[in-house]
Amino acid sequence: MKRLIVWAMSLVALGMNAQEVKPERIPWIVERAESAEWYENQIKAWEKVVANEPANENAWYNLSRATRYATMDTPEGYEKRKLLNERMRKAIPNTYTYHFCAYDTMNDSVSQAHIERAYQLMPANRTFGEEYGTFIAYFWQKGRDKELKEMGKKYYEEQQIPTALLRYNYNELQCLPPNALYIGLGDAILLPKIALQQGLGVHQDKVVICASFLYLTEYYQYVCRELGIEPETFSMADYQTADTWENYLPDRIEYIMKKSGRPTYFSPSSLSEDSGLSRLKKNLYNEGLVLRYSDIPYDNYVRVRENVERNIRLDYLIEPQFVAEKEWQSANALTYNYFVLLAPLIGKYREWHDVERSEWLANLLTKALEQAKMSDAMKNNCQKYLNINIGE
Repeated sequence: MKRLIVWAMSLVALGMNAQEVKPERIPWIVERAESAEWYENQIKAWEKVVANEPANENAWYNLSRATRYATMDTPEGYEKRKLLNERMRKAIPNTYTYHFCAYDTMNDSVSQAHIERAYQLMPANRTFGEEYGTFIAYFWQKGRDKELKEMGKKYYEEQQIPTALLRYNYNELQCLPPNALYIGLGDAILLPKIALQQGLGVHQDKVVICASFLYLTEYYQYVCRELGIEPETFSMADYQTADTWENYLPDRIEYIMKKSGRPTYFSPSSLSEDSGLSRLKKNLYNEGLVLRYSDIPYDNYVRVRENVERNIRLDYLIEPQFVAEKEWQSANALTYNYFVLLAPLIGKYREWHDVERSEWLANLLTKALEQAKMSDAMKNNCQKYLNINIGE
């Protein structure tokens, strides 16, 4: 009987061990977002590792990322991340990992000394992947061109950005005329463009602007300096209410557009209601994968046609994925823009009596939709929209 009890208890213990969560690499949220429960379980798993191996930088790094994502929308998150950074300071002081995480988890003016130190301590024997994005954003905000270009070039050369994402961003740049301004929001449509410009050396005449950074005086002045214009003199007293604050970003952008005299384009993925760009929507015209700002209405489908036939590379949308590679979950939705922005051209071709081109584009987008990595809901919406433009 005693043996049976011991045997049964052993089975229970084995069952508990089988259910124990193993520590996993914490992906950047642009690559893959997980549930709050998953991050909490990973915090527990990585806490066990650092308890046994207090000098393990990889363990601290993953614990830091899991803690950041688990707490970024919680009231107590700031204090939890602050306490974790203090533990890291004691366990792995003056290391790249400590300083990078101390900045990345807090990302405030107080922690800027940490990103500067992390930059100095970047080890030569490892890859950095999406960490380059953090450095790019920091140096971009500061208007530090030398470091920005260095990080963009290294990011491209490391070959960590998904190929499909580079191709999409390249196609957006291909839609722009010489010396154009491109304004957008979000890692997926900004970081790859910086990497392409600095790493591949293409479209360097285009000025890529992060809309949200224009709220920062230092960045706003940097953009004006790059464009050779004087920064506008304005008073923050004019933007003290909710209604007037909505005008802050459009006011800055309209000034930059007017004074620079450059053709200005917007990312179609950066125009949500909370983007601060709503006031500008009525003057935006589709030219392929980008939206041009114009005070005067014009036949924009002439430019859509030109971009589709001469500038945009579409073959990759229907090619098999020859090599398996890491993807950004947040970037898959960008494929949606091909269908929403290019499908109307199918009907336009028919109006122009170019049946062959109409059928070509309809077939290409239909095949592309079959291979697209989007949610079923998005695919259904695209299919309905395609059917309308095909005439089915």
